Amino acid sequence: MAVTELTARSSGAVAVLALEGAGSEAALRSLGVAPPAPGRIRLARLESRGLAGEREVLDEALVVGVDRQRFELHLHGSPAVVERLRLELGGASLASESLEDRARQLLADAPSEVAARVLLDQSEGALRRALEWARLAEPAVARAELRALVARGRAAMPHLLTPRVVLAGPSNAGKSTLFNALVGEQRVLVDAAPGTTRDAVVERARLGLTVVELVDTAGERELPDGSSQAQVEAAGQALARSLRRSADLVLWLRPADLPGAPAPAETAQLRLLDSRADRAPGRSLARPIRAATDPAGARAMVAELIAERMGPWTWQAGQAVPFESSQLALLERASTCLARSERQRVLAPLLRIAVPRAQTDIAR
Repeated sequence: MAVTELTARSSGAVAVLALEGAGSEAALRSLGVAPPAPGRIRLARLESRGLAGEREVLDEALVVGVDRQRFELHLHGSPAVVERLRLELGGASLASESLEDRARQLLADAPSEVAARVLLDQSEGALRRALEWARLAEPAVARAELRALVARGRAAMPHLLTPRVVLAGPSNAGKSTLFNALVGEQRVLVDAAPGTTRDAVVERARLGLTVVELVDTAGERELPDGSSQAQVEAAGQALARSLRRSADLVLWLRPADLPGAPAPAETAQLRLLDSRADRAPGRSLARPIRAATDPAGARAMVAELIAERMGPWTWQAGQAVPFESSQLALLERASTCLARSERQRVLAPLLRIAVPRAQTDIAR
């Protein structure tokens, strides 16, 4: 696990630490914090366990789930607090990272061409220039610019992250067949016996213009009581439900050749697919998909649903775009600051500059 200090040291500012890599979830739990899901923010107490097992509160922090192995801690910028936290994390050395460094780091794994273009612009200083201007502008003008940055970042965010697409539905609905068609290879076993998929299978796939994290999950069905096989399958079903809750898009397969099969209602996050449509000729189907006989058509349909879920957004060359949720949180806070000095203090962590606590406030 790597620990990176994303902000400049300053006793009057907010400190932001990034925990990244294997062990980052365990490190959060050692501080008494349940790791938040990607894209979620949790207010939590950071705690240390003493020799006698007692808990001591180190600080209260916002914990941001960036992805499944990267988390950010937003806490008080006191050097003593940061140093104590460093020791609690095993004495890890704290590296420092600029906006441009972070954009370059993310660029290597950009999930789409649009994301790559946005991150390349930010790696060349687009966001920094906008923040430097907003830091010094007149209050009304600065607040308008910061609000525009927040709105732009929120619209762009779905295009900058790798969306998780979960395949769900009853057993034998054709989830694994669709998974293989989307991945482009025989990645999971397909069998007529119900309950063949008992664990989640994860694979990256390019669908349309976007790289997604595709997840095949255990099917829903009534299980016989008592057997060890049923217990294993029940655990797989519980995992599937958990993955659906955190998914960006759930594709629920309802077998077209089994009319009346129960299915949840469609939402913005969940779309129904009429799977095995080739087995139900003549039926009027809302969204027929034939993964076994027309894999290209299946890929095109899923790519369209992903694009619909992500929403429209157009890249403009050189435009400043916040590219992480932690940046949006700071910009939202800065946009509410009436005093220039307070706005400068809030933006300081992003710009890695130290702002004196008693700075004279020229403009109100």
